[in-house]
Amino acid sequence: MARVRNTARHIRDPAFLKWRWQLRVVKPRFGIETLRDFIIDERFGGRCGGTYESHWNHMGYRGTSSAHYYYLSKLFAEHNIHISPDDVLIDVGCGKGRVLNFWLKKGLTNRMVGIEIDERWASFAAKRLTKYPNVEVLCGDAFEVMPKEGTIFFIFNPFTKETTQRFKEHLETLGGREPNITLVYYMCNYDQLFDDDPNWTVHHVTDNTFHPSIIARLTKAAAPAN
Repeated sequence: MARVRNTARHIRDPAFLKWRWQLRVVKPRFGIETLRDFIIDERFGGRCGGTYESHWNHMGYRGTSSAHYYYLSKLFAEHNIHISPDDVLIDVGCGKGRVLNFWLKKGLTNRMVGIEIDERWASFAAKRLTKYPNVEVLCGDAFEVMPKEGTIFFIFNPFTKETTQRFKEHLETLGGREPNITLVYYMCNYDQLFDDDPNWTVHHVTDNTFHPSIIARLTKAAAPAN
């Protein structure tokens, strides 16, 4: 009964109904992107959609959700970010691996690494993409397994504010004396952390990516800790 009452309360809430309409109808463009996602996912070996709760909330890690290919194509447009053949691409919180699919679909042959703490989705992504020798999926905590060679990192709002700050600081340690780190931050709930940091140059994406997005570049090595 409590669930029924809660549902009834939401149905009477115009703000909730508008949010659900935007999320379920407008975002997938009336089903067009859901169909596109399905076709491309199948090309790469299996369905990558879905939203799943996190078992690591106590660590500041959010659940898994997949971006539509349509919005990824806007986000990774050449005028937003240039990917050179030498870049090492890292998807932090890769889930089932849709962003890895997207990079492959673009024809990129760079080294690509997906990092996923949930063994179920890491195994699924790794199994699907075994035929691509340039792709690796690591199961574990990103703070422990992140390759130091990474140059372009993608995140889709995987952390709380406190953990996003820790992640930013972790990237700064990877940057070294001559930093070569770019973060593609989709659904950038905590973009202010980068805007307010003089070590980062931030480009706010103006293309329609549905969720707000930034491209943040580490342009100055962080001062060493005392």
